[in-house]
Amino acid sequence: MSTSTVRSLPTLFLWQILSFAAGFLTQAILARSLGPYDKGILDLFLLIPVVLASITELGLLSANTYFAGKGTIDFSALHTNSLVWSLGIGAIALAIGVLLVSISASPFESLTGSYFLLSLLILFPSLYFSLWSGLMYGRGQAGTVYFITATFSVISLATYGVALLCGASLNAIVQLSALLLFVRTALALYALRGKVSPNLHFDSSALKKCLQYGIALWVGLAINTLHFRVSQFLVSSMLGSAELAFYALAARIAEMAWLLDFVIINATVFRVTSSIREESVRITQRMTRVIGMMSLGASLLIGATSPFVIPLVFGEAFSPAIVPLLLLIPGIIGWSLARSLSQFIAYQIGKPWYNTGAATVAFVFNIILNLLLLPLLGTPGASIAASLSYAGNLVLISLIFKRLSAARLQPSFVPTKDDLLLLRDIVVQYFPRRATDQG
Repeated sequence: MSTSTVRSLPTLFLWQILSFAAGFLTQAILARSLGPYDKGILDLFLLIPVVLASITELGLLSANTYFAGKGTIDFSALHTNSLVWSLGIGAIALAIGVLLVSISASPFESLTGSYFLLSLLILFPSLYFSLWSGLMYGRGQAGTVYFITATFSVISLATYGVALLCGASLNAIVQLSALLLFVRTALALYALRGKVSPNLHFDSSALKKCLQYGIALWVGLAINTLHFRVSQFLVSSMLGSAELAFYALAARIAEMAWLLDFVIINATVFRVTSSIREESVRITQRMTRVIGMMSLGASLLIGATSPFVIPLVFGEAFSPAIVPLLLLIPGIIGWSLARSLSQFIAYQIGKPWYNTGAATVAFVFNIILNLLLLPLLGTPGASIAASLSYAGNLVLISLIFKRLSAARLQPSFVPTKDDLLLLRDIVVQYFPRRATDQG
């Protein structure tokens, strides 16, 4: 990693930590106030637009990053296309939802028709923010994305807190959740002031180029998102809303370890892409080792503290989430390592379909394991299925990386003294004066 990359990491980590803290407190407040059943309904309500956004972005997020970075397509045109695409997809989804509800009812037993339609309405802000993030990463402004995400998390915490103190019902919380996503969109638009033309100009040829580039990456990313969330849908349908609340909490806390590797990947992917093959292999392997150490440390900390933190913060009613969380930890670490190696395959070699193939096999494996284990073990079975499928994905990605890079696998996973020094340098960035005084 370059010196400039190392220097940028502490600020990005700071915003991630703030997002983590605010998000954790928000979930604790909501869990204690709503209880498992109503919390499960809220989780499902917010899950729908996230999954639909990952399906309907069709690779435009990655394409925005690529073309904004290359500068081969006008930035304002990329933004207008993203805005128009988000509005169009949102309108289509809402129209289909209205038709479904008018014919029968909500396709989800625990969601009323109005909740289901509202979840489709917030597909637009969810999708737009995703595409906007891709644009900002391409412009080298990852810090803006993390800053707005942290700001949004703090606003959400304060808003939910005030609402619950005023005795807000589940219905009010659901509506407030939808409103907050539009607030996040407003923050994203404000961040673009002066950077895009106020006159919207839809460029169909640019959109075609973006779709041609992004579709291969999109298939894999969409499958990955479904992979992360399919267990929640299966738990909801097979075990009920209360069990979904337990599993969703376990997954949300365990996946907080991923906040660290996202920062490193977003700060390093440009060098993985632009360097010569041998240098890119070296960067990828070092990035993977550092991510492995950080993910392992964060996961062990989460695992060690969760038996005490969950009952204390979320209430004894959510204690059943502890075991599923602990069972998820091995898979969380494995997926972090696989995600790092996959950057080389997609962006240096230019063969994202290998990642897609591995993701598809792991996704199918996850579904099969869930169908087998949920009736036998309940919610812990979903965690076992996820961890095993995540580990399977790591095995496949590792073999693909070895073949395409012609490199040994051991240097990808065994930390070196230099890696430890790099972690020290990152920490020193937080305390520059103290480090200077000592030496």
